[in-house]
Amino acid sequence: MSMSFMPSRGTVSVSLSTTRYLALSSLARAATAEASAEVPVREAGTLSNLFVYVSANTITSNTVITLRKSTVDTSVTVTYTSGQTGIKEDTSNSASYANTDYATLAVVGGGTGTSITLQAWAAEFNPTNTAKCLTILATCGSTAYSTNSATNYIPVAGSQFAPTGTENNVKLKIHSAGTASNLFVYAPTNARTTDTTIASRINGANGNQTVTYTSGQTGRKEDTSNSDTIASGDDINAKIVTSTGGSAFTYEVVSMSVITTTGEFLMQAHGSGNTVNFGTTTHWGAGGGMTSTGVEAQAQTRPRTSFTCQELAAYVSSNSLDNNLVITARDNGVYSALTVTYTTAQTGWKTDLSNSFVLTAATDTVNYTSVSTAAASGSATLWGIGMMGYTAVSSLSFSRGFVCG
Repeated sequence: MSMSFMPSRGTVSVSLSTTRYLALSSLARAATAEASAEVPVREAGTLSNLFVYVSANTITSNTVITLRKSTVDTSVTVTYTSGQTGIKEDTSNSASYANTDYATLAVVGGGTGTSITLQAWAAEFNPTNTAKCLTILATCGSTAYSTNSATNYIPVAGSQFAPTGTENNVKLKIHSAGTASNLFVYAPTNARTTDTTIASRINGANGNQTVTYTSGQTGRKEDTSNSDTIASGDDINAKIVTSTGGSAFTYEVVSMSVITTTGEFLMQAHGSGNTVNFGTTTHWGAGGGMTSTGVEAQAQTRPRTSFTCQELAAYVSSNSLDNNLVITARDNGVYSALTVTYTTAQTGWKTDLSNSFVLTAATDTVNYTSVSTAAASGSATLWGIGMMGYTAVSSLSFSRGFVCG
């Protein structure tokens, strides 16, 4: 068994009589052009068990959400009729993908009413080669970057935001051996007159993967020749390098594939310095963008294959709370044993290496929750929460997760 679960989280409103596109494994973004949300699938296999949660729906005719393969509808689909909300799933159909295909979700709003609001979605991937397990890391947004003669850093999972000089804030910390490959970028516009390069970084040093856009080049670019070997404990992110050239380079998708051979896959929520205030309980999705909500149902996704969750990890860059900040994985609306605690002023990475729980197929939902109810003042800045799922052989004593910082 080498299934991987791909949850996404965000708030997306789609108006009647419009078509919008959503990315898998990334921040929610209702893209008008499909290329702006397509993520590459670089391992042959099938996507199935589409899950969608809708929080509000004032469209009075059908809204159809369809898994797409390289701009073509598949049979994997859910339909919300007039005013319907809540969870909808397609547990009957699946779609086969070659290792050259792209995946998106198309949301087609009905022709009468006002709008429909999606909060979370997920799917499961089963590779043809069952010795491998695929994680698709992706960011989806629209970033216009015009800084000259600089090197800055970007994440390769979750929310997309302006490149930063603080590399720690965009790193993924990976505690499992694997291979990262197929660095992919989609740039719809480019007004720069010199090269712009996006490249992988491992442990704060240059990796092997790179794509370069020359003066005015646009479209898709992918490094299909190089890869980075990841050892347990390594961190990974990307850098963007410019020379002179003036105007903006706009990129909308950055993606990378991670392959393990131990049945382990990554689930990561990542955002641009999310503020957690004192006296609050906040819920986050198990993957994709770090869009907070006070309504737990809006952050939950549900797998259709049982797997074990382990090594919850988080990254906090600043902390002025006067009491503990507790971050926990939730199993079907109940606190699991997986938890990390930041005491007063603590920052950096924290990981639970001791505990685990089984997420039971078809019944259990999963999300993350941060609690600072005991605090009377202050706030913390949270960049990422992640954990590892695995459907590995029984000889594994434990699985390894990662955090995006």
